[in-house]
Amino acid sequence: MIPADILNPPKDTLLADWLIRVENEVATRLEQISQASEATLSQLRAELLDDYFNLGGIAVNTFKAPTSAQQLWQTGINQAKHFLNQGETDAKVRENLLKLYFNAGVNVHQFLHSPTESQQLYQEGLHHAQTFLNQGETQAGVREQTLRLYFNAAVNAQQALNYPQQAVQFYRQAIYYIEQFLESGAEITPGIGELTLKLYHNAGIVHLQLNETEQAVIYWQQGLSHTSQLLPAAESQTNSYELFSKLSENLLAAWGNQGQPERIIHTLPQAGFWLWLSLEPIKSPYRLTLLRNWHKHLENTPVAATITTAFQQLLYSILWRWHNPQQPHRHGISTEKLLALSESCYLIAQAREKQGFDVVYQNLHKLHHSSLVQEALTLPQQQRTLEQRLTVHWHKLGIKPATLDETAALQQLSWWQTQISQRKTLVQLKADIAAYHRLLQLNQLANHPSWQCTIERSEAILFEWLYTALQQQLNLAKSGLENLPDIILGILLVSQSVEASPEQVVETWSQTPPWQSSEHLQAAFAKSAWQKLADASEPFLFLWLDFLGTHPTAQRLTIREEQINSEQPGLQMWLRELALGKVEKLATLLQRAWNQVQHQAQQLTPTFAKFIASEVTPTAYQQALVAQILGDVPPQLEILIKKWLSSSCLKVIADQESHLAIESPTSSVEEDNQANQENNTPEFKKDYQAQSHETILQPLNTLKQKFNRVISTYPPSHLALAELVSQWANARLAELLITQATVQQIWETLERARISLTENRLNLGHDWEERVEQALWNALATPLVWLEEGKAPTKGTLWPLLQIWLDNTWVVKLPGIETCQRHLLSQEALVQAFFDPVQRRLRLLWLDQHQVSLRDLPDAAAHQRFWTNPTIKKGGLLEQWAQGLSAWQRQYQASKDQVKMNPSSHWDTVINSRQMQIVANCLTRWTQQQNLKQITVIFPAGLDQLPWEALPELETALVREISITHWLQSRSRSPDSPLPPIAQLQPKYCVITEPTNLTPCKTQEAQWVAQHFNTQSLVSARSIFDVIQSISHSHWVHFALPIHFSDPQQLINDLNSKESESIQLPDWIGTLLPISAQLMVMLPGESPIKAFQSTGSITPQGIIPALMAAGAKTIVGTLWPCPSLAGLCFSYHFYQIAHHNPDLPWHQVTAQARRALREMSNQDLQELVKQFDLSSNETCQHLIQEYQSTERPFNHPLFWAGLTVFGQVER
Repeated sequence: MIPADILNPPKDTLLADWLIRVENEVATRLEQISQASEATLSQLRAELLDDYFNLGGIAVNTFKAPTSAQQLWQTGINQAKHFLNQGETDAKVRENLLKLYFNAGVNVHQFLHSPTESQQLYQEGLHHAQTFLNQGETQAGVREQTLRLYFNAAVNAQQALNYPQQAVQFYRQAIYYIEQFLESGAEITPGIGELTLKLYHNAGIVHLQLNETEQAVIYWQQGLSHTSQLLPAAESQTNSYELFSKLSENLLAAWGNQGQPERIIHTLPQAGFWLWLSLEPIKSPYRLTLLRNWHKHLENTPVAATITTAFQQLLYSILWRWHNPQQPHRHGISTEKLLALSESCYLIAQAREKQGFDVVYQNLHKLHHSSLVQEALTLPQQQRTLEQRLTVHWHKLGIKPATLDETAALQQLSWWQTQISQRKTLVQLKADIAAYHRLLQLNQLANHPSWQCTIERSEAILFEWLYTALQQQLNLAKSGLENLPDIILGILLVSQSVEASPEQVVETWSQTPPWQSSEHLQAAFAKSAWQKLADASEPFLFLWLDFLGTHPTAQRLTIREEQINSEQPGLQMWLRELALGKVEKLATLLQRAWNQVQHQAQQLTPTFAKFIASEVTPTAYQQALVAQILGDVPPQLEILIKKWLSSSCLKVIADQESHLAIESPTSSVEEDNQANQENNTPEFKKDYQAQSHETILQPLNTLKQKFNRVISTYPPSHLALAELVSQWANARLAELLITQATVQQIWETLERARISLTENRLNLGHDWEERVEQALWNALATPLVWLEEGKAPTKGTLWPLLQIWLDNTWVVKLPGIETCQRHLLSQEALVQAFFDPVQRRLRLLWLDQHQVSLRDLPDAAAHQRFWTNPTIKKGGLLEQWAQGLSAWQRQYQASKDQVKMNPSSHWDTVINSRQMQIVANCLTRWTQQQNLKQITVIFPAGLDQLPWEALPELETALVREISITHWLQSRSRSPDSPLPPIAQLQPKYCVITEPTNLTPCKTQEAQWVAQHFNTQSLVSARSIFDVIQSISHSHWVHFALPIHFSDPQQLINDLNSKESESIQLPDWIGTLLPISAQLMVMLPGESPIKAFQSTGSITPQGIIPALMAAGAKTIVGTLWPCPSLAGLCFSYHFYQIAHHNPDLPWHQVTAQARRALREMSNQDLQELVKQFDLSSNETCQHLIQEYQSTERPFNHPLFWAGLTVFGQVER
């Protein structure tokens, strides 16, 4: 280390004496370096260069000797070059060399007044920097010093030397390296972040000064596109927010000058946000500029509803891109406010999606219940009845006609028969023939224009629902290219697509882009008459577009109107340079546009792939890429959706007897046959076929199948927002636990994390955007008052627009502790289990009649690593359980329910683990200490998948809930509460079965349950609409069909690749339904609880939580796939026990039914086989034989332990 008297020389020290001391010290250090080992050599060299850097600063600042400082820095530079020549590659040595060049260049410019020499130093330093980076150097210090050299070199060339074109080259090279740094995910230090913003800002300014506005806009947009990567580093830099503000302000000014108010409105909220954060450090001259510009923006830009949309997009950026719940960075917004904002976004998204779903569903519902359809439902039965009556009439007349409605055969009758003996029969025959003709006419109403128009209108509503959702998901607010490089790329594709398809052209571009040389680019543009625009006196874009022709690709090219009708001097300049063989600038722009459009196409491809079969050529990616380049993504998406909905793989139900009908156990045909036999009337043997007609029900059933397909593809945004709320709630919970929060705060935060399960609903009016719009617009002017008065907001003051949004939107109402205590049963405790994000322990928030307390479990069970530990291969208990369930489900699906499952090893590992036993023992001990009979537990995601009720200690005491709100609302709801008005005409009990008998035993199960409840409502569900209608209109619902709750992509694959007989019901549907069911029993062929993922989510996910959040009071279900025969036996025991014990709570009914299933013997199974008449079904009989290989066929826990009850258990 350099002695202290050199680093801090006494005041009376002479410069000459100090320099001698420095020279001696350096000599000593060089001697040490010459004798150093390989292990310490690089460190000593880096320290020496750092000393040169500091010594030069002492010479300038202490001795006011810039010449001596320059000599020291130059000596350090020479020494560093010597080290490099000796093979030194240490990053710190490289960084210190660049620091020496930087200081030497600044010193020469400021104190020695030689900008030319300064520029030489910067360029020499940049030569070394480029070498380091090209050799793969990634150290942040080297990168930061590189950017400093580029920035100073560019500013020096622009301002001191007046070489703007040279400045442009420096900025372009610097931004090239910045893009590389950001794409690599490298560390962004505060210095790199600030320099990046400055470089993008200045690069735009120099292009603006060269009258290249479009290029300036590109750089400013590019800088803002990296906001999420640069913001974390901005927190420690006081002027970084001001740089974000300047980039936004520059865009607003450019678009204002170009007369593009729509783009201004889109950017205003973001610009206002940065302006608010940067009010304090803004200096007076810039304050005046900002004031003048903002007044101009607000005066010249019309108020539009899009300001609300733009503000919501800003909210999404704030919540998703600019902040991270797992990171501590906050930019003018506290975690509590971020949580509140995420809640408002969720509630709005959920309400809007419910509005759209209600329109589609109610439209189908009206069609389904229209008088025309209801009459059509009875046609098959009426037609059969009339045919049988006509048959009897003809038999009585002794005539065998060619068709039942043939009147010519009546000429065979005598006068006596027509007037006397058969007169009554003849009158009845003619009346029935007339009625029969009317039925045939009704059957043909499907071809009536008004009915076809109704169906087409319904299909349009269905399409619009899906199309609008996809537009919002992909942010496709408007078609058309708006940035010049994108427009040029589109024109280039049109030019080359005259002789080849656009997909073939872009495939060649991926190998050899035509902008690699001026010759190739001129040849590529040859069909576009580009020279005419280059030579035009007024460079309007439409002049070029007029020469592109009318071939299909040219017709697809879509450009924003404001760009088409604007002069484009920058474009003309680039084309003129191309004519001279100068392609560098245009090639750079095209390459950047090409890179960006490929990235956009990759994001779009999954959406296109939903509607394009995998074997189709061109591929989904190629079609997405072409659509992005041509700017016509929305119309292409529209074409794909419509083609997909009407594709040949669409399964159309052509049954004349629609599944819409309420089916009774005994068919009317059997009743009529029985009546005929009682009347001793012989049946007429039919040797003719009734004429077949297309019925009204066929297009309606087709429409329902399209509804199935749309549901499978619909992208719900509110689910991702619900998870975001959960993450922000977890971040807020961590803050509260660090600050020793109250139990009330913890209680509320845990419930806020479960927002999707709390039955919170918003009823958005059609004018909600307009209502908020004016308040937001007025608040944009608030910072102007602060600017005029020279004030800045105090720390913690929320941006006015965010405060207005929270004040004018909605606050989630949470159940209080006291309210919940009043609704507790006398011997009940309400428990919320959660993983403490600070202590990383499993903890319990316990509420009983006397107190609310935060309880800790013993260390042997509490540490989170026992439960979830993704850092090790086998994971924690939850990962092991999820892996075991996944293996079980694969085995179950592969077996197609035809063979008995083998026991799974993960059962003993997890369920009999020490941790689960300790938790169960603690809950049991606390229950016994307080003489409680029931503990209602809300488990977090992961723990909710474990069969806690399978443990003997908790079998009859534990009850599951999904949220405090659901528990309280269900507890407050009367068991006899009326159904919604639309459902009051529906039966109280409903059994939903499959339309075909493919799943063993399900049909028999459905028939038995229907007979048990003495209900006619045995619904044969062939569409999601039928399932939704049934579960939303009944008090008690029993599912006896192979319903699946697959992920969205699996639903799409099923629909595109096969005609699946099972109902594919996505779980997000449950969050949009109004359900008043008191009890639902669902034992599907797939787990209705989402598999555990190590995401730290508090909220359980799956169709059961979703249906409960929609209003279902109690659901008896399963935690994993339930084999059909086990499900049938469990249902039998469940309903029998419930029938004989009307006061027994549902969780105890379920416990007894589980036990009965587990203890069933082969003899018990045979008795049920007889009672259900299972032997009549060959598949069912084969399945029974498989289970008879053991004395107790359902003894293994995988058959019974997953059967449980969710929600309220009081009957």
